[in-house]
Amino acid sequence: MSTSGASRPTNAASSQREYMPEQAITELVRTEPERTKVASLTPIQMGRAQSESGIVWVTAVFMVIFHLGTVVAFFFFSWTNLIVAAVLYFFAINCGIGMGYHRLLVHRGYRVPKAVEYFLAVCGTLALEGGQIAWVATHRIHHQHSDHEGDPHTPQEGK
Repeated sequence: MSTSGASRPTNAASSQREYMPEQAITELVRTEPERTKVASLTPIQMGRAQSESGIVWVTAVFMVIFHLGTVVAFFFFSWTNLIVAAVLYFFAINCGIGMGYHRLLVHRGYRVPKAVEYFLAVCGTLALEGGQIAWVATHRIHHQHSDHEGDPHTPQEGK
């Protein structure tokens, strides 16, 4: 009897049911027609590429509203408002995008309690760079195709 706690079958019938790593590799290898079918799928278009006009209207409208808001803000200036804006900027960019979206959600670089993860995700939405799922998906594609065809942030295409 084995001391490891796991016993292996000894008769021929049960050894055929035993899992073999070679079987898993064989199952993963596709035939040529299957590879061709997978490769011929239409690529997912994101951002400006998904819009027929080349303009993401939700983003455009919010950008206009926020730029108009900055003009209006000059008429309602106070030091308290400036401090609140600076604190929100810190939480949106550093905590939300840097720590939350990028390091935590894209790379899973560290673990935090769910409450902290949700707080960082809410902070990331303050930056108005899109929702968590879209941001993470776009950024992972960016890391896969960095500065090559298919990169959603490529400097060659100006996106």
